[in-house]
Amino acid sequence: MYTEQSSFDELLARWRRLNGSGVVLGIDDMQVRSMAGFDLVLNTEIALREASYRSLKALLGERYALLRSGFGAPENTADLPQMWEGSVPVLVMIGGTDPFGFTERVLEGLAEMGSDRFLPIVVSSEPKAMVDTLARFRAYRVLSRLGSAEVAAWMGFCRIGVIACGSTLYEASGMGLPFVGLSVVDNQTATARKVRTEWGMPVLNCEKGSLDPLALQSGVETVLSRARRPYSEVDTKGAERVFRELEILCG
Repeated sequence: MYTEQSSFDELLARWRRLNGSGVVLGIDDMQVRSMAGFDLVLNTEIALREASYRSLKALLGERYALLRSGFGAPENTADLPQMWEGSVPVLVMIGGTDPFGFTERVLEGLAEMGSDRFLPIVVSSEPKAMVDTLARFRAYRVLSRLGSAEVAAWMGFCRIGVIACGSTLYEASGMGLPFVGLSVVDNQTATARKVRTEWGMPVLNCEKGSLDPLALQSGVETVLSRARRPYSEVDTKGAERVFRELEILCG
């Protein structure tokens, strides 16, 4: 993200020397580079329709989002526990190492709203750090090392999500999952703003490590009131659209 343009220029020059007829795709999401030298530029910014890239062609907007292959074929959800009927399943998926402990703080907020009301489906690599908080719920599930088809299945199972505003939000929107977004690092801020204005999802700005529990609870109530229906242009065909354009350029 912060690599100097000169480094990209050198890389492109080396590639052209090795393969003069090859096509080079550049992926960008901040619009601070010209992307000069690339044959094709991909920017999946939400609602983006125009950009000033100096490239042959640009693919713009969330319809080109590169979802993982499993989202086109979610695992069978028939074996997901039926004993949890009556509780609202909530996907809590912050991602990364979660250095600010947002996962546990989200769980605490849900527990305050009613530990019998919600069923947390927590995707985390550090479940031991939140054992006491999870014990407040009647039931819960902690998951790790999931493949994309598994993530897709759980997104289909859950009623709402509380997720970070990284690539997960494209996956959630592809599955039609209403969510509360947490903008946890600076490079998510612009995307989070579009999530709020274009998709109508509540977003909390947590870039400095803060998380307002009342704002979280308000956001949860907001998305619970939404019907589950498509709210974006994200689907499972984004990668196919990109490769189709590459094939055209390759002749």
